[in-house]
Amino acid sequence: MVYFTAPETAKLHAAEEKAVQRCMRENGFSYTPTPSPVDRWEPDNPYGLLGENQSRVEGYGITPRILEQPENTAPPQSRFPTEARGYPSKKKVGSERWQRALLGTRQQTVDLPGGGQVLVPENGCVAESRRKLYGADWERLYYLFQTLSNRVITEVTENSYVRAAQTKWAECMAEDGYAVATMEEARARVTRKFEDADRNAAAVRTAVRTELRTALADARCQQQVSLRRAFQTAQEGAEQKLLSQYAPELHRLRTLRNRAVAKASAETDADADGPVRTEGAHS
Repeated sequence: MVYFTAPETAKLHAAEEKAVQRCMRENGFSYTPTPSPVDRWEPDNPYGLLGENQSRVEGYGITPRILEQPENTAPPQSRFPTEARGYPSKKKVGSERWQRALLGTRQQTVDLPGGGQVLVPENGCVAESRRKLYGADWERLYYLFQTLSNRVITEVTENSYVRAAQTKWAECMAEDGYAVATMEEARARVTRKFEDADRNAAAVRTAVRTELRTALADARCQQQVSLRRAFQTAQEGAEQKLLSQYAPELHRLRTLRNRAVAKASAETDADADGPVRTEGAHS
């Protein structure tokens, strides 16, 4: 529906953080922008679909992702994200006045399809910066379609056509020596293999080989049983069913998305043309 690529997310995050910094400075406080939280190992789909070329070179991306983490940091439990980026979790630094300037003092309620609700900041530098970057109606539309997106994913994974294709995929994997019932289980086994290695060099090398072999078998079986086509067909049907009544809102959200990306990209290009001058402030 509405997605951001990793480069787009990084640019948007940087633009938002710069706007927060300016806003805080105008309110008499200092603020240090936080690094982009973009996960470069995040898959480009929520179902774990693979291509053979990608799998042959990168596997699932699990091993290098874990190796990049500091020791004693728990690895992610899943590579099937269903939560999109929303309000950032800002580190609590400074006085209560600093916190109020950053996060505001009021919240607004956004009603979700099905009766749910989500609270988002209504004032403060974070809220103000997001409104300037994305538009005043962004929060309502964003959470509306985030909820609908999650419903689409649920319907797709429970679709009988998809389930039948996944059963055939599991049979194919078994023929290759991998007794796994789901794609999630195949990835989980690779993760456990690395965890058991405990960063021992020889064991890590074994885990890498295991990941590459498993992912390649996974990708080949997906192709053999036409799993991608099954997911695509199911998703098209689910989206048509759930989103047809929200066509104007979806068009508006995509317009706001494109404007925000263009604005963030323009700021990035401007920064690349020369050094950015920053002014000191007090807290």
